[in-house]
Amino acid sequence: LDDIKKAGKITVAVFDSNPPFGYVDQQSKNLTGYDIDFANEIAAKLGVKLELKTTNPANRIPLLVSSKVDTVVAAFTITDERAQQVDFATPYFVTGQQFLVKKGKFPKLEDLKNAKIGAVKGTTGEQQLHTSFPQAKVLSFDEIAVAFAAQRNGNVQATTQDGAILAGLLAAAPDKAKYEIPSYKLSVENYGIAVKKGETGLKNAINQTLFVIS
Repeated sequence: LDDIKKAGKITVAVFDSNPPFGYVDQQSKNLTGYDIDFANEIAAKLGVKLELKTTNPANRIPLLVSSKVDTVVAAFTITDERAQQVDFATPYFVTGQQFLVKKGKFPKLEDLKNAKIGAVKGTTGEQQLHTSFPQAKVLSFDEIAVAFAAQRNGNVQATTQDGAILAGLLAAAPDKAKYEIPSYKLSVENYGIAVKKGETGLKNAINQTLFVIS
């Protein structure tokens, strides 16, 4: 925290293709989204400039532990395994793992147990699929938009990710009338802002920002 204030800048890892949390606005060409708003609030609270560094799910922890960023605000689900590598501030968003499917194709969760499903590398959703549906064929992609493109091309039958992310993805699809997000969930996901292990001062400052916002 002292180093950030001395430098007058905080570097935050965010997504750039994961609406509504982090994506490039097509008109302004600027990064925008729910997580970007939180990153701006944290920088304002600390009285420093904000530098955004784009990431993908698999690269979030490596960027943080190697000190290439100060914090990660990128739809980051809190898990016990991840909490051994990084520290999390208080949860700021709750969602659940859901599926994007063709309308009427998979009316029940168990209908997916033998399906070909697209997931994002390095996410809890990818891991949960292997545990819950060991007979399913899981194809992993770097980004959720690529997974959905594979589904639209017929290479996978469903795409899985947190429900809020799928909703943002579907809302922007030109053929969204063909698809749906059924109400069933595979898990509950709590998102947290991550800092390096032991950075208690920065974590507490982020918590204070979250409490003010809420």
